[in-house]
Amino acid sequence: MSRSRTIIIGTLILLLILLARDHLARSVPADPYNPGYNYTRFLQNLGTDTETYLTGLAAQPGTDPAEQALITGRLRGTPESICTARTLFEDRAAANPLEKVLLLETQASLGCENPRMALLSAAKIWDEQGIHWRATLLRDILANKTKPAFSTHSVPDRIDSLRLQAHGKTIMRIGNDEITITAQDVVMSQTDRTLRDWLSYQVYDPFRHEGSLLRTFSERLEYSENDLRPDIGWHEGARNDEIRSIAESTFIAGTGTLAAQYNDTWYAADHEGIFRYAIPEDKIMYPTTRFLGPGIAMIIDTHGINMLEEPAHREGATVVYADCDHPGKIKAALDLESEDITVVCTVDRFLHLLLGHTTRIMGNPPITATDTGALIGRRPITIARGESIIVMNSSLFYYDTPTLYFQTLTQAFPLNTTYVTVMGSGGTAKLTTLARVQNARIIAARVYTREDYEPLARWLSEDPARKAILFHTYAYPYGKTLMDQYPYQTTYQDPTPEFR
Repeated sequence: MSRSRTIIIGTLILLLILLARDHLARSVPADPYNPGYNYTRFLQNLGTDTETYLTGLAAQPGTDPAEQALITGRLRGTPESICTARTLFEDRAAANPLEKVLLLETQASLGCENPRMALLSAAKIWDEQGIHWRATLLRDILANKTKPAFSTHSVPDRIDSLRLQAHGKTIMRIGNDEITITAQDVVMSQTDRTLRDWLSYQVYDPFRHEGSLLRTFSERLEYSENDLRPDIGWHEGARNDEIRSIAESTFIAGTGTLAAQYNDTWYAADHEGIFRYAIPEDKIMYPTTRFLGPGIAMIIDTHGINMLEEPAHREGATVVYADCDHPGKIKAALDLESEDITVVCTVDRFLHLLLGHTTRIMGNPPITATDTGALIGRRPITIARGESIIVMNSSLFYYDTPTLYFQTLTQAFPLNTTYVTVMGSGGTAKLTTLARVQNARIIAARVYTREDYEPLARWLSEDPARKAILFHTYAYPYGKTLMDQYPYQTTYQDPTPEFR
């Protein structure tokens, strides 16, 4: 065979190999490990639809184009949009190793091309960062042999311990804990409702938006200016912004958490790669979640303390300040505290699970500026055994938080509790009416809206001896307003009451 013919045949073979490789790459489907979630359910709950939402997203200044393409592809079910998103993520220049590795994981998750090189490159970076368990998991995904380790036990019940503490005691004090956040602190919170909020079209690049914390969210699409109160702000974004302004602390949004599915439940990983912290499925169903393999997800828009244990260790957080509205979040909060990371719950529906535990975790405590930093908590009030308390209850989430707390607490320390069922916003009027009739000096309630605020503010203003124990309140403008206006008459959910 002549040399020229050999060269021609070799060239043809090389071309065939390249064509085959390109075919294999292009034959990878878009979003191959997505469980098939119906993302439009969220939009229906907001009273909107796909095209209206996508129009709003496109009109929002600063929208991340890659995220926009991904969300478009998932809402419309168009693979070509997802492949466009992959290309945009691939073309992005990373500012640091974390952004680089999450971009690589994102590329691998979206399909459209063979994920091998992206996953291997990501694994190499995790190894260089000393996070070997994550590197191993990525290589296991490539080898189709993922076997995540789970620890699914729940927070232990400590009601017997609480009974021992309260036995024979006649006075209880709550709201006495405090911490001070200073300029030396690194405060971590969730990405959702701090740097981004996909429901209200605020889908920015989290690595280029960290200096600007959001203060209003999906409420801005429906509330009047008087009800929205953007000057006070909402959720974790506004409260973290306040802490940072007072304390001059460093803010970090935890992102890139891995989650794995066990039976029908998703669990977030801890810093050793054990999947421990249960996640509500609606927080996995965000259209920005990346699915790396069957039952393996990488979460950009973290929401809650259950998704922050691993990032807190990875990024060196000294304080974690985020949502505690799920048992998995309480479990993570306890673990973080045991690892010498201070934990504060912005919202607190399940904090009653910590009654009887030894902890300093507080639920929706107020923030006060001091000479040394941002004081969190310290609103003590005393309650006598058997004292009358009017307690809010509801079939609606969050308005039931006072009842969850007092139904647990009174198993150890008897009180004369009257539970009043409300239908939602404005229900505090029922509580104040009954408190006047019964001459009760304490109300336990949630304040979410102006309609919740006004009756309770009037009742407190009538007598300085009256007290309000507030739950799931300080994250919202009118809840914060009430607690700030009446610092000596309001307190927060305290899982470690003191008895004497």
